[in-house]
Amino acid sequence: MTVSMLDLHAEALDGSAAYHEFLLFYKPAGKFVYGFIEGLQDSSFYLSVINSMLPDGWRARLFQAGNRDKVVKTCLEIDWSRFDRRRVCFFVDRDLTAFVGGDEHLPQNIYVTDQYSIENDVVNHETLSCLLDEVFNIVGLTPDEEYAINRMFDEEYDRFCEAMVAPMSQILIWQKNGNQPCLENVKLKDWFEFNNGRISLRTKYIEALSRVGYAAGRCKCDPSSNELLASAEGEFRGKGGVPRYIRGKYVLWFFVRFALSIYESVQLHCARYKKRPKTHMTLGIDNAMVILGTRVRAPESLRVFLNNTYISYIEEALGSQSQPRLNA
Repeated sequence: MTVSMLDLHAEALDGSAAYHEFLLFYKPAGKFVYGFIEGLQDSSFYLSVINSMLPDGWRARLFQAGNRDKVVKTCLEIDWSRFDRRRVCFFVDRDLTAFVGGDEHLPQNIYVTDQYSIENDVVNHETLSCLLDEVFNIVGLTPDEEYAINRMFDEEYDRFCEAMVAPMSQILIWQKNGNQPCLENVKLKDWFEFNNGRISLRTKYIEALSRVGYAAGRCKCDPSSNELLASAEGEFRGKGGVPRYIRGKYVLWFFVRFALSIYESVQLHCARYKKRPKTHMTLGIDNAMVILGTRVRAPESLRVFLNNTYISYIEEALGSQSQPRLNA
């Protein structure tokens, strides 16, 4: 599987920027494994998980392809006679492919998230506890206080997810029709507000159709009829779409805003505080995955995938018969 530099550079002329970068860094005999991800915010999470599982002396290099389609396209177009599929892997979000198709025949070296995206796996009690402790410096919660915050989190998360069902159903219809709306244009701060950890819809957007209309205007797509929306909502709920298939960046926005709201009203949630403690760092939606990526437990599906690919490749390369390490 020897590849000359001239061959690599010639092949790179017709490849994507990420693939070109991969070819420049690729070392046939080096102690590296390689991966392609969608965007920058995926890097901290995947690198943290992968490097925690690699043996000493091995490192991972990840390349940003830009979006899901580009990651998959890169995998499908590579000449695999040159590379070991276990050494070069691909990591993509599931998105709404459960409804619109696209994951049925993907190669085994492509990892697809269990939920809409990797951000969805951040939203849980464990990560919230780390966030309050390590970022907001809220320490010394009693068991009752921690239970109350977790219960509030569950209640508000359920309320948020329910409010997102109608917009996500509309997004599902658009994608089924071949539209590619810019979902970044939907600003959830326009819909929701937080008060002492509780989320509520602003008066203007209490009705579900008002949120659908807003999303249509921001995404420059036509809103669907009530009948189509009702049908899409039934399909969305039928496949566990609440909250599994709510867009990960929307879920992450909720998580960050909920944690910030708890911090801002900490004296109501923890008796030892009369005012807010000094924070260790600034948390926002733009840097949330960088901060949280190293604090999130890897999904079991990802650990299995990495053992079947990178760890398998490395153990064969080292001639080792030991069991894969599972210390992520």
